[in-house]
Amino acid sequence: MYDDSRWNDLLYLFNDQALEDAVRLSEVLLGWRAPKYRRDGYRDFTRDFGRYDAARVRARLYRAPRARHASDDSRARADDPAWRFPLIDELAALLAGVPPTTRIVLMYPPVHAHYLANMAVEVRECKGRTHARLAAFENVIELDYMLPSRLIRDEANFWDPVHTTSAVARQLERDIATAVNKRRDD
Repeated sequence: MYDDSRWNDLLYLFNDQALEDAVRLSEVLLGWRAPKYRRDGYRDFTRDFGRYDAARVRARLYRAPRARHASDDSRARADDPAWRFPLIDELAALLAGVPPTTRIVLMYPPVHAHYLANMAVEVRECKGRTHARLAAFENVIELDYMLPSRLIRDEANFWDPVHTTSAVARQLERDIATAVNKRRDD
């Protein structure tokens, strides 16, 4: 997706999911099906899961094996020259066009600790480089929930490795509002 050729991605657009989505959208436009998402682009996906079932959640959380030699430390650092993160520069270019009076919240959302362990080194490197690259933007507030904490270790906070419960989502909303109103990320 990030290479120089746009043509090699064209065939992928005709995968099963894209074709199914096209049919569903046509049905919505014809009035044969209710829209899956609200007009603002959101929906409560947790209704798809039914009642919260801790055993099923646990099975989803630990489906992938934990990485060998994985560290629970995903704090930022930016010192590995072998890694490439081309979208960080694109993000900086995008932010350069935003008026400095606009407050921007860059959030690293919580993912379950077991899931994070499988990519902790990459995440740490990406966060470190992002932080270093965006340090010049005084209007950017970073909220990092991909840190070792009770939040990401507690199975009851998740539906699956990357989707939190509504209670956690409400807390994130409050944290974002506080960060914007107080202009700080503590």
